[in-house]
Amino acid sequence: MPKAKKTASRAKKTGGGAGAKTSSFAAQSIGAASEDRSSFAPAAPGDSAAKPKRGSFILYLLVGVIVIGAAIEVYLLQRKPEKPVLVKLALAFEFGSRGKDNGQFDMPQDVAVDKDGNIFVVDRLNVRVQKFNSKGEFLLTWGGKGQGHGLFAEPFSLAMDPAGKIWVLDGPANLLQRFETDGTFISQFMGDFYAPANVSVDSGGNIYVANAGGANVRKYSKDGERLATLTSHGSGKGEVADPNACVADTDGTLYVADTGNRRIQKLKSDGRFLKQWALPKETGGMLRRLLLHPSGTLYATDEANHCLWMFDKDLKLLGKADSLSSPQGERKLESPCGIACDASGQLYVTDISQGRVFRCSPQESARK
Repeated sequence: MPKAKKTASRAKKTGGGAGAKTSSFAAQSIGAASEDRSSFAPAAPGDSAAKPKRGSFILYLLVGVIVIGAAIEVYLLQRKPEKPVLVKLALAFEFGSRGKDNGQFDMPQDVAVDKDGNIFVVDRLNVRVQKFNSKGEFLLTWGGKGQGHGLFAEPFSLAMDPAGKIWVLDGPANLLQRFETDGTFISQFMGDFYAPANVSVDSGGNIYVANAGGANVRKYSKDGERLATLTSHGSGKGEVADPNACVADTDGTLYVADTGNRRIQKLKSDGRFLKQWALPKETGGMLRRLLLHPSGTLYATDEANHCLWMFDKDLKLLGKADSLSSPQGERKLESPCGIACDASGQLYVTDISQGRVFRCSPQESARK
């Protein structure tokens, strides 16, 4: 009996101890649950203890959004750009060579075509303009070094106006001269620009000068009255550095080869920024001339990348042409600069290094 009593007593103590511990644990759990529930309970008005928790949650949320946004931006910057479609241009014919004789060139920097298909080329270092028929056969030349009507310091660019007259930009002289297509002098005006690179004329006869040295684009009447300065110097939207070309659409929308900033900008007629396209970072590039084709395609010559870039009017890249195809074989562009088109839409491209003018048209052959 004494042994049985001890066992029962031990069992009672053990059972009592377990029950006490269980009760104690349950009480603690209930207390903890009560505390947890109270932490999620709506805060009473003026309860300042709850405000830091809500503020912290919002802060963490904002930090998370910023971190995710930064990660996406880094990904987009590091992602390799899509390779442009490479397009071969179909070569119709070519003419010219390097030299000083008639029909030869020393830096053929720009080109224009009249309604009859005659081709006019700025032969920069030979200080003249040469005229060819629609087959590329030499017709006549005018110019020469000097001061006075029909003479140049160094012609940089030329453009055909709606009346069929030719404007020639004399860069070092800061002078624009207007000629008949046979080279007869008509008029001139001294522009308020410095080291201009390019001249273009819109459908209304207004003249645009890419004023490279002055880092702006200026618009003039055919009488030489300055109508507007459409850009200023800088790297921001609507600002330019060393602009090498500009061309206006029929609605006044302006496209600028912002060569110093390695991009093309699309601006409103008053110079306000609309869009831009930047040269790929992994390439060099030297944007030289722009052509807004009647089809709506914008062409840009790139001397350093040895190619033509092609865009729609919203600067969406359509393709890149670095070679010309013909039955005689493929020809590579070396230093394309001037570009124009005739009434049928055929392209004319001058190549400075080769001293040549190519007549070509886009074809379907393309590769990625």
